[in-house]
Amino acid sequence: MKHKAGTSNRVADALSRRSNLLATMTLSVPGFESFKELLETDPFFTKIMAGLGSQNFSEFFLVDGFLFHGNQLCIPECSLRLQIIKELHGEGHLGRDRTLQLVRDNYFWPMIRREVERYVERCHQCEVLDVLCQQELDIALEDKPSEMDDKEWETLNRQACGTIRLNLAKDQKYTIMKEKFVKKLWKTLEDKYMTKSLENRLYLKKKLFRFTYVPGMSINNHINMFNKILADLLNLDEHFSEEDKALLLINSLHDEYDHLSTTLIHGKDNISFDVVCSALYNCETQKKDKRDHRDMSAEALTARGRS
Repeated sequence: MKHKAGTSNRVADALSRRSNLLATMTLSVPGFESFKELLETDPFFTKIMAGLGSQNFSEFFLVDGFLFHGNQLCIPECSLRLQIIKELHGEGHLGRDRTLQLVRDNYFWPMIRREVERYVERCHQCEVLDVLCQQELDIALEDKPSEMDDKEWETLNRQACGTIRLNLAKDQKYTIMKEKFVKKLWKTLEDKYMTKSLENRLYLKKKLFRFTYVPGMSINNHINMFNKILADLLNLDEHFSEEDKALLLINSLHDEYDHLSTTLIHGKDNISFDVVCSALYNCETQKKDKRDHRDMSAEALTARGRS
């Protein structure tokens, strides 16, 4: 194709970019052709497909049966959305904004910002990296600067290793207790817990299925711990439906939540993870309000007794 300046060249570049993206997706995503059918049943994209060509949807059009929003490939509701976020975020455990930018460069779907934010928030590796950055210890993950002497470098590495160990569960610490250099420690953890081996999948699934509520713990902390296990499993390409996540979370609750659990599932054909989380947060808020009311009543009675 010969170079043409101006509008004609921009159109050619856009067409080439879309064709290249479709070719890449076809090679890397098994069954990618079937995503055309998912578009026709997706609650968001169905309306757009029906209105193609109208002024309201002028930014949308079809290429080989796939829907595009400008140069962004439209992804219907399916596990591919999380897979895209995971792969782009995992290239360097970038922050929320950078990950969102990378996803939006080539892909489009509703509530994309929310899904990226939720994934990044649940990434345990990012949490550890954030702590290292806050304490200015992240430099230990790189090669030793030429201006830093060996003793200073060893001290920095020991501090960084100690910080990482403080953010690990007890059973994760044992294999790296004596490690003094961060790069090797980090590599050991990735090899042990993030490689897609059957052993690692079994370890994390046992952790998920045995996960139970600790009396006295806040619901927010309980859900955060649950989400961390799910995020680790997602990094191993283990996916759970919204209903499975909801039922596993309900199953992890203490007996004191039996009434709420029954209310959530009685007479229902399905349930979502977000619904269960919202119900638990509301329940905890109500319990706190009742405790506060009792405390205020007790204080009032005490005050009357003194008067």
